[in-house]
Amino acid sequence: MTVPQESPTNSSTECQSISILRLGVLEPQAATAIAAQGINLAAWQSALVLEVSPAEAGHSIAHKILQALPDLELGALLMVGPKAMLVITGHTPDLFNDAITLLENIAPLDQNLGATGDIMNLGLIEKITDSHAVFLNRTAKINLVIANDNVLILKVMPAIYGLSFVQSLECSGTQLELVSLNFLGPQGELVVKGPLKQLHKLTQSLGSNG
Repeated sequence: MTVPQESPTNSSTECQSISILRLGVLEPQAATAIAAQGINLAAWQSALVLEVSPAEAGHSIAHKILQALPDLELGALLMVGPKAMLVITGHTPDLFNDAITLLENIAPLDQNLGATGDIMNLGLIEKITDSHAVFLNRTAKINLVIANDNVLILKVMPAIYGLSFVQSLECSGTQLELVSLNFLGPQGELVVKGPLKQLHKLTQSLGSNG
């Protein structure tokens, strides 16, 4: 009787794609948003944020980066739906260049997704009610809202674009504040509050870009 031999198993999953968001200097609101996700990252740090597909390949990618570049640190490895989100931190920008060169040999890179994601849905709510404020505050991880605040709710894809959006929003010089940023599978959901005039302007800008 011949005993069938077991086929060797491969513990690593082949990576299909990697999207990159490079943050030279993380602004305070963006840092708070990412810290609210349980990620060890503070304002004014530099970071390389990766979305890896499929999610199961995230561990392998993180291992390869940290093994080749021990001066880099893993800020977080999150499973976000079918993808994994990695946050890599380092003390010098040159290390990120080395990491990107390494990644180019692993899978196709998309270095634009973080800055050019899609707005899936947006809604402007003027002068929210007391009950709506209570509902938003139950889910908010950053700033609280009060009755008569004006808020803009956005759904974006990919999730990594939400962080890029907050970063650019903070650098725009407006009075807009981030209420919350949540990663919902492959999408990100943002709630922004501020002066109605500035929210209208932002809504028009997002509508024309979409």
